[in-house]
Amino acid sequence: LPMFQILVAYGIVQSFLLAKRGLPSHLYSFALIGVILFALFNVAYYLEDYHTHYAKRFSHEWQYGYKDAIAYISQVENKYDKIYMTKALGRPYVYTLFYKQYDPKKFRSEAIVQREVLGFVTVKSFDKYYFDKEEVQKTQEKNILYIDTPKDVPGNALLQKKFYLLNGEESLVAY
Repeated sequence: LPMFQILVAYGIVQSFLLAKRGLPSHLYSFALIGVILFALFNVAYYLEDYHTHYAKRFSHEWQYGYKDAIAYISQVENKYDKIYMTKALGRPYVYTLFYKQYDPKKFRSEAIVQREVLGFVTVKSFDKYYFDKEEVQKTQEKNILYIDTPKDVPGNALLQKKFYLLNGEESLVAY
């Protein structure tokens, strides 16, 4: 795995050994200081980008909206018979279990799980949480809270709350 890093480090060491033999000491010191400053600049650039910009640019990749959506659900879940959460951002049941600190034994006893041929598992529902919109819409119940992506919200939906990414874009919508 680290083969590229090993080759680069080896090349840098060999370059410095060649330069030490072929350059006067003041030029060698100048080159060494230049390489060290360049390396420090790159490390500082990486750390600044990672801690300042990365989270804003890629919060959608980390399913950022689920935490806020589940906090909202926890406040209003007693008003609804069923709660649907979209699978568009990933596997929402994992985030629901984690952020709600759901009891694993209770989850295992009530989860409706579909196993695929290759061994993958899809959790369809547990308790009042559903992750398959078609299954929820088959029922005649009207008291359903939907957590969905903005593009999948029907035009006649009664919007409850919007959840945003760190860059200000809408991530999820409760309706």
